[in-house]
Amino acid sequence: MAHVKLGSAKSANDSINYAAKRAVESSGINCDPDYAKVQFEVTRKLHGKNNGIQAHTIIQSFAPNEITPQRANELGKILAATIAPGFEVAIFTHADKDHIHNHIIINSVHPESGKKYHCHGWDGIESVRHQSNLISAENNLTIPFLPENKRVYGKNARYSSPAPVRFDQKEQAIIEQGKDSWKDEIRQAIDIELKKSKTYEEFKANLEKKYGIMTKDDGKHIVFTHPERIHERDKGRVRGYKLGNDYTKEGIQNGIERQIAKNERKDRAERELGRISNSVGSGKAERQRKKQETDRQLEQERRRIETGHRSSAEQQRQRNKRTQSRDDER
Repeated sequence: MAHVKLGSAKSANDSINYAAKRAVESSGINCDPDYAKVQFEVTRKLHGKNNGIQAHTIIQSFAPNEITPQRANELGKILAATIAPGFEVAIFTHADKDHIHNHIIINSVHPESGKKYHCHGWDGIESVRHQSNLISAENNLTIPFLPENKRVYGKNARYSSPAPVRFDQKEQAIIEQGKDSWKDEIRQAIDIELKKSKTYEEFKANLEKKYGIMTKDDGKHIVFTHPERIHERDKGRVRGYKLGNDYTKEGIQNGIERQIAKNERKDRAERELGRISNSVGSGKAERQRKKQETDRQLEQERRRIETGHRSSAEQQRQRNKRTQSRDDER
């Protein structure tokens, strides 16, 4: 499963230094990876384009235990040749994490034409991801989760399970900068209302009433609109599956059902606890009553015995007294 992330660098040397230092495999297209820094710089200076963006970077990550570093590097080279034909590219493969991944570094200037490499925005990301997915399908690797209408890589292609929460590259960059993501604000509102709503319709009504988040359900997908972004280029709209599997229509309906079942289990547990508590309380009261009755009986028996002892002692004194009187008379 090959995830890809795109970036750019104002210092090609820094990107190459980082990637080369940890590499277990390396290769190059139109360059030697060991001398890529020098060769990249010569090309840029030759065409007078050494300022600004010096390199474009791609991180291509594979699923754990799905590929070897050598094979990963070979596939990274195929991807680079496809998306940057004629450009100088260095490919470095890392295996220092639980997933093997490539750092693909593309020189910003074409060595022959002097034209700059362009791969920007959503179109650029989609293009690179598509080529990476094609390579994964051809090599029997799993493809990152896609909705049914975007599964165009053959009937035998394998797809990963959907992530409960999904961040695209732009949103991930915003979060890493410590800033708020409008998509994550929608997720947070959904998470709160899932715990409170008893029906799917109540859930949608609560989102609009409490947060101003509009929902549109076309029968298959649910679309959320952030109230503060309706005038932006994206119009603040995002489909549920792009937020993560837990935020699709099916994921939300399942979440409501799970919450209802959870609340019912909690209510049953509380009722059972109350019953046990009452039962224990009744048993305690009965034991207390029996103890008091036993104590009363013991006290009565003690008094009876004491009374009996006093009576016997008095009778003995009386006998002694009569005996003494007879003796005195004689």
